[in-house]
Amino acid sequence: MFSYLTIFFMLNSFLFSLSEYQYSPIRVYDLRCNALKEPLGVDTPHPFLTWKLDNPTQERGVYQTAYQIVVSSSGEKVESLEGDLWDSGKMEDKRYQVVYIGKPLKKGQRVWWRVRIWDDKGRVSDFSEPSWWEMGLINEDNWEGKWIEPSENIYPRKLDENELFHFNPAIFFRKNFVVDKKVKKARLYISGLGYYIPYINGMRVGDNELDPGWTAYEKRIFYSVFDITNMIREGENVVGALVGSGWYNPLPLKMWRRINLREHLPVGIPKLRAQIELKFEDETGLVIPTDGRWKCQLSPIVKNNVYLGEEYDEKLEQEGWSSVGFDDSHWYSAQVSDKPG
Repeated sequence: MFSYLTIFFMLNSFLFSLSEYQYSPIRVYDLRCNALKEPLGVDTPHPFLTWKLDNPTQERGVYQTAYQIVVSSSGEKVESLEGDLWDSGKMEDKRYQVVYIGKPLKKGQRVWWRVRIWDDKGRVSDFSEPSWWEMGLINEDNWEGKWIEPSENIYPRKLDENELFHFNPAIFFRKNFVVDKKVKKARLYISGLGYYIPYINGMRVGDNELDPGWTAYEKRIFYSVFDITNMIREGENVVGALVGSGWYNPLPLKMWRRINLREHLPVGIPKLRAQIELKFEDETGLVIPTDGRWKCQLSPIVKNNVYLGEEYDEKLEQEGWSSVGFDDSHWYSAQVSDKPG
């Protein structure tokens, strides 16, 4: 016969096993990838995933003891909890930051995910609402866009210090392209040296200022990714960018009267690198990269400098320069440039 103590332990073990299926009051929310909410252009092959916990019942002392992450290739699969990219299973861990270690991810791929947790009483929560992140270009091989710079006809390559002070304009770049199918998805991948502002069909893209951030340009340059699906239309389109000097083309201002920044930084004339990637409803695609077929011209910002600001000449304004129908026959072809480093 079983002793009372044996029966007690058997009953306790049975009740503990049932706790796996008891509902936890914990709610999992605010899912983030690399600390960002549903980001575009994630450029790390193994991003870190985080979440937060909420306890609407105000039950005291409840905390996470385990988690499960389900990562899927589509919204439909993550809804049905099919982790075709990664299913961590139940992981005994109190951390809220976990590195993705699932299947290799492709450029531009959208990845969907959900999380649930077990609390200190062994109760399991509901899965969170689905969230997602989208991969960037990941590596250099996926860049079709070349670095381009203004033609030598409008931007001299060799200027002495005095000439630099008097000739320091921002540059217009533009490119016409035709879309003859219904667009399902459109992305703009873009960077510039120095600062740049992109446009599609006369409309500014995003609200970023002072892009890209200052880095050692010969080693690393940041780029941004924008969802431009709603900005592309069937027929003729235009992509444009205004590129200024930023930290890549500083004037020869001597700091402390002796240190010239141009002698200690990678410097050059304004450059642009970009590509638009279109995916159509029929699953075909089109890429519009920066190359020698882009056009360029001086802008009405005749001088621009990170310390001295800008000088603007309204007489040089070219209305509609980033829109369809603008006559750019008097513009010059951009030149493909060497990499900054």
